[in-house]
Amino acid sequence: MISINDLTQQLSVSVSGGGQLIAGLAIDSRKVEQDYLYIALQGEQVDGNDFIDEAKSKGAVALATELPHILMQKNMPGFASSNLRQQLGYIASEFYACPSKSVNITAITGTNGKTSTAHFIQQIYKKLNQRCAIVGTLGMSLGDQNIDTVNTTPDAISFQAFLQQVKSEACENLVLEASSHALVQGRLNGTAIDCAIFTNLTHDHLDYHKTMDAYYEAKRQLFEFDSLTTAVINIDDDFGVRLYRFLSNQSKVKPFLISLRDPQANLFCHTVCYSTQGIHVDMQLNFEGKEERQQLLLPFIGEFNIYNSMLAAAKFICDGFSLTRLQPALESLDSVLGRMQLIPHTNITAVVDYAHTPDALENILLTLSTTARQSGSKLIVVFGCGGDRDQSKRPLMAAVVDKYADLAIVTDDNPRYESSEAIIEQIVSGFSFISYQVIADRAAAIRRAVEMAQQGDVLLVAGKGHEQYQIVNGVQYDFSDQQVLRDALDNVCGEASND
Repeated sequence: MISINDLTQQLSVSVSGGGQLIAGLAIDSRKVEQDYLYIALQGEQVDGNDFIDEAKSKGAVALATELPHILMQKNMPGFASSNLRQQLGYIASEFYACPSKSVNITAITGTNGKTSTAHFIQQIYKKLNQRCAIVGTLGMSLGDQNIDTVNTTPDAISFQAFLQQVKSEACENLVLEASSHALVQGRLNGTAIDCAIFTNLTHDHLDYHKTMDAYYEAKRQLFEFDSLTTAVINIDDDFGVRLYRFLSNQSKVKPFLISLRDPQANLFCHTVCYSTQGIHVDMQLNFEGKEERQQLLLPFIGEFNIYNSMLAAAKFICDGFSLTRLQPALESLDSVLGRMQLIPHTNITAVVDYAHTPDALENILLTLSTTARQSGSKLIVVFGCGGDRDQSKRPLMAAVVDKYADLAIVTDDNPRYESSEAIIEQIVSGFSFISYQVIADRAAAIRRAVEMAQQGDVLLVAGKGHEQYQIVNGVQYDFSDQQVLRDALDNVCGEASND
């Protein structure tokens, strides 16, 4: 247990009853237990202050709130702060005895590629006989244990609790997906991050950030952590160049640059050749006086996976590993669930991918359209857009499909609380030339796409990727693109293979 005074020693707050001992923290009154500090935050839809009495009845002995008059009314030990949400990370870190100081943490930010890059880093650690925990879109994972999370980057209390577990199990490394929402909301405050990686920045989340400049500024916050020793940046992205220029004016962290275009980058792909076995690349390293060149066969399709592999490799190069040492690990990387995931079949090339932004979708379609054209086949795309999210990207998604695909079926993604019809109407406004159908039922849309496919065709089911659910009218239902696609291939085409 820890006293409120010790819990808030780094914060500029006035504390009442500072000697009160705390056994736990909760921002959800339903999770309060005996001797907990209840932290009442004002959210967009729910005000935590409305649940103080419930928290107290469940054992809360102290209160933190953004409203000083509430603290006085409830007559509980604790403190009030208008900056409470930003301070929560520091509070949680202090409660769990600053676990991040004992773990080597790599945090990845950007629009696309975070999940693949994070999992590539975890795989490389494993191939180097080191343990690595992971936090991101697919949950929080340590060894065989996986904890599902609501957000890509979990709330500060859940994250610091997981870090404490990582520390207690003597796992020395953790890789983390840092979302722009998490950075703006301070969920990583109080965390000692060693390495920050920037993948790219494209149109997404403008419902929240409003402008691309604000979106970039949110991502940039990751590179201003005092603990940072390494910064890896993709400078083939315009915002990556902007970030590099910003860091160049800071004396503390020297950026490590990766590129497929600029031979002066620290890690540069000299040549790229695509084949049925994967991608042949010639990587050239020039870093801190070390020069090295290594030919590699990356077991993927898609240029974006070259970037993800290079970003992962760069992290270990900054830690002192050579390309030669990393070659076996890089050449044996596995694809990530729902990221350009092939669903094996003898008749058609069927792919599931999480692409849910215009840029991510274009990267996938550019690769798959090339594959289809080479065999004289069609490219069929099933996609939709999530409800209660950035509406401006919806016609842009359709425009990308319009540019590359031969046939399209527009369907539901996660409508959430929004009208399916309204979402689809906004999507189809972006079409100009392509032949498309609207089938709101996602399972029916996938089955119809399989029925339309002929021998040799390429079929992409985009948007949900790894997700094993669908949210309609606020209700979460079990749903897997992979399973629905496998079943449809079995029933329509027959002879489907197992993974």
